[in-house]
Formats: sequence, structure tokens, C-alpha cells
Amino acid sequence: MVGCAKYTAEQIQTAGMLFYQNRNIAQTARECGIPKLSLYKYEREGDENWEKGKRREATIVDKRLSRRFLEVTERAVDFLIENFDDPEKRKKLQPRDVSWMGVTYHDKRQILEGKPTTISASSKAAEARLKELSEVLLKGKPEPVKLFDVKKNVS
Repeated sequence: MVGCAKYTAEQIQTAGMLFYQNRNIAQTARECGIPKLSLYKYEREGDENWEKGKRREATIVDKRLSRRFLEVTERAVDFLIENFDDPEKRKKLQPRDVSWMGVTYHDKRQILEGKPTTISASSKAAEARLKELSEVLLKGKPEPVKLFDVKKNVS
């Protein structure tokens, strides 16, 4: 950047991290020693090192929040287990609370482990049948099309 070359990439990244924390250019300038005008320019022009610093800090904050959220949900699950074992306390538990905590805990655990929170699978057979059906419809064939084979269970 013109006029801002005297600051190293590391200094600019650190400034970006500070700015991400406090969201205030003036405070960031005081803390890192880089003039406000330079910081405004980094922000306005999307300086690579500035943005890298902000992304790094965002990652740190996300990990910290994830850990804290997981701790809270683990405590909530522990609370549910303890109260679920006591018949009198179990009566006071709301089903929606039990459900919310279980789903939230599961989803957060999946996210932290890098796994999907929902599983969506498609059937190759269903895709092939739909393709066949669309071809039939596009050709305008008059004969009826059997969508699915349904076997009746006889007991």
C-alpha cells in the first residue's frame, strides 16, 4: 500500500486482529501504534494482511465460543440425566427442553468433529426411476407409468 509500507505484514495482521476484537479504529490505533488513517485505509481497501488478521481472530473467537457452548450443553445434559433419574424431578422437566438440549448437544458435537449435522442421502434407484419417468413424459407415451412397486404384506 502506498504510504503504509513501513508496517510489516505481522504488524498489520495484529492490528486486524485487534480491530476484530474491539471494532473501533481509534482504539486499535492506540493499542497497536499504527495511525488511524492507515487503519482506515486497510479496512476500506481490504488489505490482505489486515483481512488475514481479522480472519485469524474470528477463528480464535469461534473456537472459544464453541468450547464454551459445548461446556454449557454438557452441563445441561448432565442436569437432565441427574433429574431424569429422580421421578419427582422428572415430572418438572419440560419435553421441549429435554428435546432441545439433546438436539443442540448432538449438533454441536457433530460440528466440532467436522461431521454433518443432517444426513441427506439419495437413492440411486429413485433417481433412475425419476429419470425414466421424465423421459416417458417428454416422449408423450400414452401408456401408464408404474412409479413404484409396492409389495403387499400378507399376514
